[in-house]
Amino acid sequence: MPPDPVVAGLTLDSRKVQPGYLFAALAGSRADGATFINDAVRRGATAILAASGVVLPPIDKDIYLSCFNRILLNSTHIGAPA
Repeated sequence: MPPDPVVAGLTLDSRKVQPGYLFAALAGSRADGATFINDAVRRGATAILAASGVVLPPIDKDIYLSCFNRILLNSTHIGAPA
């Protein structure tokens, strides 16, 4: 298992993601953050927080992913409970 990531910051806006940030891909009143996961990863997100049940795009195995009640350490563990 990879070690826990070091998170340099947190944002709900994928355009503000910087290397090392956690991107909170949450649904808002105007947009669903899950739509912008790929953009956040391209910008350097180290970790993604998404609601359980969100259909996720393919994610690099080094991205730490947390789905509220499930922790997903990489793409090979998607769907595995913590």
